[in-house]
Parts: sequence; structure tokens; C-alpha cells
Amino acid sequence: PAPTPTPTQTPGPTPSPTEPEQYTKLGDGFCRTASGARGTFTLVTVANLEGCQAACSAQPRCVGVEFRAGTCELHTERLARVSNRPGVVCFAKVAATRTTSPPPATSPPQIRFVAEISEGSCSDIGGLPINDVDLCQRAAAVLGVPDRTASMTNAVSRPEGCYVFRGFSLFMGVNPQSRGNGAETSTPGRSRHPICGFTS
Repeated sequence: PAPTPTPTQTPGPTPSPTEPEQYTKLGDGFCRTASGARGTFTLVTVANLEGCQAACSAQPRCVGVEFRAGTCELHTERLARVSNRPGVVCFAKVAATRTTSPPPATSPPQIRFVAEISEGSCSDIGGLPINDVDLCQRAAAVLGVPDRTASMTNAVSRPEGCYVFRGFSLFMGVNPQSRGNGAETSTPGRSRHPICGFTS
């Protein structure tokens, strides 16, 4: 019996072979960068535009192609426009959208227990400053702080985040320049003790 022919790599007829999914056409003409320069490219000989784009897809640094009559330029500088010329086409590679939107990593760490410290900063003892008002007020309740409503302060020389003033008043230091500040005890009788959160 005759040998079974090897299946071809073509998945099926492509209705628009000149504009594959991963490329966008910049125009008919020579590829140019934003400054109008030719950019940096490598010349390869291919049979058609699909072969030119396939060669670009195989190179991570390739950002676009220029194709004309069997000649293919693989560009490695960002392409922005074209210089009009019949018989020449310029395509830019489209970045994969699935890799450009990582999962959000802004959710706050899970605080498992809290503690009030009288010196140093939360990071000194492996803790985290509490910058969430609701969590600050719940922590104060757990620790038995008389004041259960946090007052905001924008003063710079204050502990970062949630802290207890003079042993009974609850405050939140919200000035960005206070980031990293710890306990403040320079004035006798006016202590400011941070409430720190711990994840484990």
C-alpha cells in the first residue's frame, strides 16, 4: 500500500492571509520609526508575507516586518508609520494581551494578630503598619484601647499608619512622608505607639 502522506502544517484556509491575528498593518510603504528613520532590521529571503511574519514571530526581539517581492525586513525598533511606496507593506507585531495584564497584587496581606509597640517601627519586629482605618479600629478594640474611632493626622513626624497617642487616643498617620516612621516618644507624656499587624 502507498504510504500515508504526512499532514501539512496548514490548519485550514485563511480568509485574510495578509493580516494574521498577531500583526497589524501600518500601511503600504516602507516601515519607519517615530522619528522617520529606517530603524534596525535584518534582511531575510522568503516566498511570501506569511513567511516573513513567521520569521518575525520566531524572534522575540522582532517588533514588525516590511515585505516586498520576496524580500523581508525583520525590524527590532518600534515602528510608528510608513513611507508610502507601491508594492511594499509594513506590519507591526501586536503584543499578546494575555501577558500584559498580570493578576492584581494590590490586595492587603492577611493580618492574623496585632500588637502595640512602645519603641522602634513595625518592620523592626517583622510586623506591618496598619494603614486601613477599619482594621485600625478593630485592632484598637482587640487591644483594649479606650478610643475606638481613629482620627486622621497629616503631620510628618508621626508613626506610619495606626497608632495610640498618650495611651488612649487612636490616630492614623496618613502623610506619605511618614512612611517607615515608628514609635515617637521624644516628648515626655506625649507618647505615640504604633499598632502593628502580623501575618503569621
